[in-house]
Amino acid sequence: MAGSKWRVAPEEPLLRALFVRELGLHPVTAQCLINRGVWSLREAAAFLAGEPAQLASPWHLKDLDKAVARLKRAVAERERVLIYGDYDADGMTATALLFLALRELGLEADCYLPSREAGYGLKEEMLRRFREEGVRLVVTADCGISALREAALCRELGIDLVVTDHHQPGPALPDAVAVVNPKRADCPYPYKELAGVGVAYQVAAGLFESFGAQRARAAAFLDLVAIGTIADVVPLTGENRILVRAGLKELNERPRPGLQVLLQAAGATGRVTARTVAMVLAPRLNAPGRVGDPRPAFELLLCGEEEAQEKAAWLDRLNQERQRLEALMTAEAQALVDGRPGAADQAVIVVAGEGWLPGLTGIVANRLVERYGRPVFVIALNGEEGRGSGRGVPGFNVFGALAWAGEQLIDYGGHAGAGGFTIHRQAVEPFRRAVEEYARRAEPVVPESAACDVLVRFTDLTPELVTELALLEPHGCANPPVRLVACGVSVEEARPVGSNGNHLKLRLRQDNVSLEGIGYGLASAEELPAVVDLVFRPILSEVTGRLELKVEEFCRAGGTAQDDREEPDRAGILIRKASRYISGLTDLYLPEPLPEKVLAGERSGALIDLRDSPGRWRALAQMLTTPAAVVVSTPAVASEVTARLRLLFPERARRIMPFHGGLAAERRTIAALAAAGEVDILVTTPALAGRFNADRDVFVFDLMYLWPHWEWLRSCGGRNLILLYGRQDREATRRRLGALAPPRRVLFAFYRHLLHQAGRGVIRFSLAEAAAFLRSLGIPGAGRRAVENLLVVLSELELVRFTMRNGGCSVWLQKPPRRRFLPAAPTFRNQHNLKREVLCCQQHFLTAPAEILKDYFRCGIITRGGSNDFLRRASWPGQGLQP
Repeated sequence: MAGSKWRVAPEEPLLRALFVRELGLHPVTAQCLINRGVWSLREAAAFLAGEPAQLASPWHLKDLDKAVARLKRAVAERERVLIYGDYDADGMTATALLFLALRELGLEADCYLPSREAGYGLKEEMLRRFREEGVRLVVTADCGISALREAALCRELGIDLVVTDHHQPGPALPDAVAVVNPKRADCPYPYKELAGVGVAYQVAAGLFESFGAQRARAAAFLDLVAIGTIADVVPLTGENRILVRAGLKELNERPRPGLQVLLQAAGATGRVTARTVAMVLAPRLNAPGRVGDPRPAFELLLCGEEEAQEKAAWLDRLNQERQRLEALMTAEAQALVDGRPGAADQAVIVVAGEGWLPGLTGIVANRLVERYGRPVFVIALNGEEGRGSGRGVPGFNVFGALAWAGEQLIDYGGHAGAGGFTIHRQAVEPFRRAVEEYARRAEPVVPESAACDVLVRFTDLTPELVTELALLEPHGCANPPVRLVACGVSVEEARPVGSNGNHLKLRLRQDNVSLEGIGYGLASAEELPAVVDLVFRPILSEVTGRLELKVEEFCRAGGTAQDDREEPDRAGILIRKASRYISGLTDLYLPEPLPEKVLAGERSGALIDLRDSPGRWRALAQMLTTPAAVVVSTPAVASEVTARLRLLFPERARRIMPFHGGLAAERRTIAALAAAGEVDILVTTPALAGRFNADRDVFVFDLMYLWPHWEWLRSCGGRNLILLYGRQDREATRRRLGALAPPRRVLFAFYRHLLHQAGRGVIRFSLAEAAAFLRSLGIPGAGRRAVENLLVVLSELELVRFTMRNGGCSVWLQKPPRRRFLPAAPTFRNQHNLKREVLCCQQHFLTAPAEILKDYFRCGIITRGGSNDFLRRASWPGQGLQP
């Protein structure tokens, strides 16, 4: 896209430095994680691991116990069970998964997938027919959450109904035996974005467990979960990413016969990736449902190799026909939009056409979103009614728009990114006006420039970085492929290649580094500028194994929009100093001493006890409406909280600042900025030892380590004192204090590491290497002091002698004169005694009754349920903090 302008995502140096130090990541990879909403060390470690063991227990799903109990009864009594699915890939994979799970338990269920013509969801005539055929239990897959009338009919007919769905519920739920949907307002399941097949997977896992088997038995169905999740374009974050990652592995190692044959029929070779699923498998599985009966695609998921050959060939031909019809329908829709004055410039595009296939409205809406960069609703009119689909852009909630325009619709469903609906012909124009009004009120984000991840130099690019960036896969919705930017790149060679000459083979140079690149579809008649800005992905050539660039776009040098969030001089200097401190050899999670001089002040407000509140980040974000101080225990936590708040409130980022013992020299700078009104939120450890103004609320967001820290909090002034810590903070302290009092396993592992090098005589290593090794053993924030503590313990046990000098360490192994036990080392005893003291202190402030804490902090008290304007700001749905 010559002449384009791109926006490089804003950097977050504090969090990036933490990720680099604690996780050993390249700075580019660290920033890419931040750009994808990974805003804590815990989230980053979980993202990179991505193992099914990290999934939440299925029993957190509301009503799962009822669903499993009813299914167990059906298995025991060999009842006639029907799985009622949907015609898209998510619905059919969810149906297949539940069918296979019940088959493994000895029950052969019936399956029904409606055609597009029959319509989405439960239908009265089908339910009556199934009851006549002897069905006693209907289990939905990827549908049913809005089927209130149909659920009532099931009651009347004597059919038990179990709903498994992931679409957004309405104000009321169906009257069913069980309604399993993570988006229920009362559902405690922590991840809300599962696809329909993801919900079905957790139902199967719970069902297997109830029969005494392992949940992992459901892992055989992860390939189906990957296909349905990718095809439904739900966010590939959190649990969806874990499920897809494991499912792709299953697809590559143990492909189902039908899927293997379908890949062969499509000419797909090599490793199956998320892109393979999105571009090859999903369209072919969706094709029958888009133009007719979805049953053949569903049967392909279950059949053997011989039967699959014919079905796969037919699906491939049908997909080609679908592509032809889609191209015609897209062209007609574009002509309607372009032919209507001002339509392409409106906040939302609504387009309706006669005789269009309802099954293609969603994919055509996607094409129009790509073309116009706006939310799109496409309606296929047939007779007096129309069937439509909506697709959104970042910042626009499709389901919210449908709900807003609900009076104009016969029915609707969906989620934030996509939705479907039925509408009367005469309601199309009122619907258009309603969604445009919603767009004006919701202020959707219409991107003016393409977002890119990181601005880099060619000197940053290495094969190791390419390998590390692959850890971010699989890519998809909300986890897009990495897009890097390089500016001021010289074009040494550019020549057209490919059968049509429409690709560009490039040789590019920057900073005396020359790299080859390929730009697919980028050849054009216009001459390439001599110096360009590039958007690209670094790759390793499959032929040579060398580093190459896959160029996606280019423009004349100077066309790239940099982050417009410029830090003020003093604030910017403070953030840079805090980042450098993190990158050093300091121990980031150890207790900080208080300065000799501690200022005292009176508190003008009350104690607000919100300990162990669920969703405390949401509570903090909602309550930070006035000048505030957020008090935490250590430099690492201060840096992480500061970074997260800067990302949550980009418009206030310049006025959100950290302080801890490593920034002691900046105490006057902080005071001057605060006096000038330039510190909106100060995230600090007790090392500040100052007092807060009477208008500043003080949030205790972490458990302090030592009694003197609590004493400072007792007299630090400020307005309200809000306790927002919980049990998870004490468990985190237990892990973090390994740097102070290393556990036995770490001591043994480090000593074994030294023994492996015993043949070298004196063992030399840098403190940075030793600290990184301790972090790899599970000691977060380990630095110089952690290494020294460990070596002192070993020397007290007469196992080693050591010296530390100029960032390095020399160690000599010794043969102890007698057998020694760890408690014989005074440092080991003393540090573990201190650890017990810290945990005991934290236990007191975690469990003490609110009345005791009120007396300790010498102020009034407001608890949950109290009547107070401040507390009203802390209330949010489902969290039990309503005044």
